[in-house]
Amino acid sequence: HLPYLQAMHKHQSLQLQRLKGMMQKLEERMGLTKKKLLLIEANYTGMSQRSADILVTSRELTPVVTKAEKEYFKDVQRCEANCSKWEQQFAELQSRCKSLS
Repeated sequence: HLPYLQAMHKHQSLQLQRLKGMMQKLEERMGLTKKKLLLIEANYTGMSQRSADILVTSRELTPVVTKAEKEYFKDVQRCEANCSKWEQQFAELQSRCKSLS
């Protein structure tokens, strides 16, 4: 029984050493992951604040169109539509006049 128990002890000792090595690597990786997480959280906070600042700034820079300005732009569009109709009629009149002469 003694050789069997010695072989078992040696085998289990090797397994224990491997497990200790695996745990050490795992702890190292967990430490690196924790550092990366802290860095990501710090970047997130900064980016979140910058995004909020950009949103506020963009809202402040958005032009405010008054009711009078809106009406003016509608009038301009209406005039443009009328002018294009008149240009067509003018072109027709010109062609008629040319055919008369």
